[in-house]
Amino acid sequence: FASDARASHTLASAQSVAFAAHDDAIAVEAFARRAHVVARQATVIDGTTLIREIADRLPAENAFAQQLLLNNLATVKLMTSNDTASARELLETAMRTWRPGRGENDYELVSILQNLAVTVGDRSRGTRLLEQAHTEVVRLFGSNHPRVLEIERFQAVFLDLASARTLVESVCARYHRLFPQLTRAFAKTADFIRNDKG
Repeated sequence: FASDARASHTLASAQSVAFAAHDDAIAVEAFARRAHVVARQATVIDGTTLIREIADRLPAENAFAQQLLLNNLATVKLMTSNDTASARELLETAMRTWRPGRGENDYELVSILQNLAVTVGDRSRGTRLLEQAHTEVVRLFGSNHPRVLEIERFQAVFLDLASARTLVESVCARYHRLFPQLTRAFAKTADFIRNDKG
């Protein structure tokens, strides 16, 4: 909680400084990041409508700030009220302008695909979105990056229990071999699937 409070304060200060410097793109990005941090405490910050209006006026070269805002506001909807319909609308808007291969920010925006996958209510499309996210992260980091393994584990959501168990245990084994210091979260997921006999 204390670390979230410090992060929120720092991002609020960054937003104020950016507005004072007439850098609306940085201000929008700072707001987007702060909204996500605050939502971890089941709280929604004020000012979303105004920030969205500012983001909508940004030029095309500031697409990252616009897309990050939409993605993070969708995450806020999911975290604070489980409002999948509103989250899906925000994510669909982000997807209309998101293009892979634009630059160093591609990695962060892959979460648009993951978030949309769980809100579309369509297993086939959700699977395709996760495959696209997987392809993009492999392109950026190679096949053995922790983010790649995270997406592979997440694909279990769209599988039957037996297939999900096999997938997660396989990913856990690779994760333990490659990143033993980061295995705990993956092991918890594997235990949940292994113990859920339906």
